[in-house]
Amino acid sequence: MRTAWLVLLAAAGLAGAGERRPEGPQGIKAVTEPSEDRTVLGFTFPGRIAKVLVKEGQYVQAGQPLIQLDDAVERVELEMLKAKAEDSTRVRAAELRLKRARVVLGKVRKAYQDKAASKRELEEATLAAAMAELELEIARLERRQAQGRYRQAVLKLERMRLLSPVAGRIERLLVRAGESIKALAPVARIVQVNPLRIEVPVPMARARGIRPGQAARVRFADGAGGAAAGRVVRLSSVADAGSGTLAVRVEVPNPAGRPAGEQVTVEFIATGAPGPSSRAARLGPARSGR
Repeated sequence: MRTAWLVLLAAAGLAGAGERRPEGPQGIKAVTEPSEDRTVLGFTFPGRIAKVLVKEGQYVQAGQPLIQLDDAVERVELEMLKAKAEDSTRVRAAELRLKRARVVLGKVRKAYQDKAASKRELEEATLAAAMAELELEIARLERRQAQGRYRQAVLKLERMRLLSPVAGRIERLLVRAGESIKALAPVARIVQVNPLRIEVPVPMARARGIRPGQAARVRFADGAGGAAAGRVVRLSSVADAGSGTLAVRVEVPNPAGRPAGEQVTVEFIATGAPGPSSRAARLGPARSGR
């Protein structure tokens, strides 16, 4: 009787084992972030905003103008400095005075040799030629200084137009035309969501097998678009002692422009795998660290 019961229990156990499904593959949950997120600081000097050259939601390229300050006064000053920088009359006049002084010195020196001029006259002619030479050097220096002030004014005028430091989308504008702003006041927030960046908290034991450049499979929580192919771009040098994880940065192309901040699941593809259909290095669930 006891033997019969043992046989029945063994059979039930085998049946249960046969019906048990293997655990499905799971990755690490994380949240997407913009690959660039800049709060653009404004100008290095105060001023009044003449034009806002972009709109919220607009995509801009690096170096594209964003905001223009009122530069009417600076343009007038620039024209004046340009005229002084291009003016060569003082230099030409000094060159003529030096030429005349040298001619006079030559005549006085010859007259002195012929006993027709005194030593004092020779000294005065020599001194006059030396003074004329110094005046020419001063005129040339003043012109170089005027040219330098003109170049400074050109650079200042260029700085009155704020350029985008990165390519991205204007997430928010913080100023409007006609407003006066202080130096270094924030004027806009620019984000770049193509590619998206994901900081994945990987358990230390499993992070040791991950390398920069390694492929990763990213699945969005809503399941739309299927899995996206990403890659590892960076491993943190400092682990999180509290969670026992290491931050692994993954970038994933986002041509559709999905917003940052979505929940995703990341699986790291085993090194040397032949393709997306190959076996993945499945990592167990972990806290996102957020």
